Amino acid sequence: MVREIGIIGYPLGHTLSPRIHESAFDALNLDIKFTVEEMVHVTNIDHCETFDEVLVASKALFEYCQQELEKKQKEEMDANV
Repeated sequence: MVREIGIIGYPLGHTLSPRIHESAFDALNLDIKFTVEEMVHVTNIDHCETFDEVLVASKALFEYCQQELEKKQKEEMDANV
């Protein structure tokens, strides 16, 4: 089973992360895919002024990712029926 990891943010068109990580995964013979998810609407932690704001932004991002994961899992289950 392929595991998936990645980077979330905006903008990400310039990132070298997929090439760097996938080269390492290939060299180590790991079955891992690196994905890039550009999300403009996710709170930008760089603009947080306090640690509390960072926590709120991180919680919002986690909840969004959890919802997206649940949607993806439901779609996969529906496709397998």
